Amino acid sequence: MRVRISNGIKTVAKIIRGMRRGVSHRLVRIYLQGLGVELPQIFQASSFPVCRRHPQARIILGEGVDIRNYISENLAGITHPTVLVADGAGTILEIGANVGISGAVIYASRHIRIDEFVLIGVGARIFDTDFHPLDWEARRRNDMSQVATAPVHICRDVWIGADSIVLKGVTIGERSIIAAGSVVTSDVPPDSVFGGVPARLIRTLQQRT
Repeated sequence: MRVRISNGIKTVAKIIRGMRRGVSHRLVRIYLQGLGVELPQIFQASSFPVCRRHPQARIILGEGVDIRNYISENLAGITHPTVLVADGAGTILEIGANVGISGAVIYASRHIRIDEFVLIGVGARIFDTDFHPLDWEARRRNDMSQVATAPVHICRDVWIGADSIVLKGVTIGERSIIAAGSVVTSDVPPDSVFGGVPARLIRTLQQRT
């Protein structure tokens, strides 16, 4: 009898979670569309990411993008919602089909392109800008004209490990892996495992023929 009751409670809980998830998907879609984000037909997000878009910028999400924002959605340790920013006139942040994002920050001031089937681990950060000038006097003046920026391109099937940082001007080649906690400051060739601060080649992955 206890087993039946327990199974019944679990079934009801699953149904309620499914109903909440369906409502949330619709609400998240309405929220993002209201911010001018370009959405596909199939889009997975049962909670709200943080999103900021300049009126003359574009944020484009591909089919099947899956965004997770809270620890209940990914027990690997999400500590804050996913953040998507396109900060400036003409800025483009484009995320391809079937990309998974868990509590990451993606901040584009110029152009960030993420291709299909990329996995972006918990707490990862991707920036195409230094945010502040290198010259201390320019920082005092808040002279943002001297801030260095350069596009970022993450190619298809890349896996970016938890708490990694990808900095401006970086291209990560197809199928490569960035070890957790790494800081990527230069290009990563395809089929490579990079790790460390700054990230260096750890090994080359065997290509399938």
